[in-house]
Amino acid sequence: MDTLIQLLHSAKELFPVEVALTLGTVFFALSWIRPRSTVQLPSRKQAALPLFLWGIVSALLVLGIGTTTSWIAASNPMHVDWDAWWQRPLPLFATAALLLVVALPLRLAGVPAPGHRAITPRRRWWEFTPRTLLWITAITGTLGLLTAGWQILIGVSVPSDGDRYGIGSIPTDLPAFGRFQDGMGYYWGAGWPNHLLTLVALLLCAIALPLALDAGANRPAPVDALAAEVRVSREAAARTMTLFALGGILLTLGAVWAFVGFVGEIIVGVDGLAASPGELVTIGTGYRDVARPLHWAGYIVQGIGAALLMRLAVDLVRSFVSGRRAEARAVASSAVGVGVGGGIARAEGEQ
Repeated sequence: MDTLIQLLHSAKELFPVEVALTLGTVFFALSWIRPRSTVQLPSRKQAALPLFLWGIVSALLVLGIGTTTSWIAASNPMHVDWDAWWQRPLPLFATAALLLVVALPLRLAGVPAPGHRAITPRRRWWEFTPRTLLWITAITGTLGLLTAGWQILIGVSVPSDGDRYGIGSIPTDLPAFGRFQDGMGYYWGAGWPNHLLTLVALLLCAIALPLALDAGANRPAPVDALAAEVRVSREAAARTMTLFALGGILLTLGAVWAFVGFVGEIIVGVDGLAASPGELVTIGTGYRDVARPLHWAGYIVQGIGAALLMRLAVDLVRSFVSGRRAEARAVASSAVGVGVGGGIARAEGEQ
């Protein structure tokens, strides 16, 4: 039993739950209960390859950024400083930037010459995106906006005679502090200095995703393209981009919830307020009751985000390989058909 406890302790040190990849690996393994692929790329290699490459690189890049920033936060949790204000939204900034540039690989995906393009009506940007997935992404982003907005609103500056407790940076006049219950002190971690960049990243992603989906929905199609083939290509691009955006949002939302919950768990014992001399009165933050669930929910949410990006990358590989195998089988069947036809023709000629 002692050996098992030591092994578990060593595993926790090597793979701390605070790091996104730790729970992400667990959720990724559990996701195979439903082995069906989350994305289905177009059958044609020319149309599938740019989206495949963009999806793989983007998912792994954002996953790496989220894992690195969460590892930095977990390496010394009691040393919370100004660095975290840009580390938490960094995965989401990368997500938004990659969504803004996705139009380039989409335009490389077999776009016909101007004289060979079909005349099609302009589609709404959400036309080919699954509604449920889009709603989940919108709700997740809204939760991030509400959390960041709430923390910005409760931020205050510490007066000259105010007491500061808990962890945090060097003293500052900026409104980067929250009040303890009944205004009996201040703790660092609230206000716009800590959360404004998260708000900006969420708003940027809210702009980038519709732009990317619009670029995918309104790509020119060849004149001879079948409607079903065009729709499959558009749906694959929309689903890949939305799943990718959701993964980035979950990584940042989880990091924000974990930080807000961790800071909100601060408890301070104050002397001189109790009826009995020497007895301490315990005070906490205004959201102390929900801080611990929020703290652990943050780790779970960022783990789900990491698992989603891992599954997206793997499913893109599965779909691309499956498409190439199907293409090879089609070519082989065509070659066999030609060979059989030629043999019959020769036999008839000999007769």
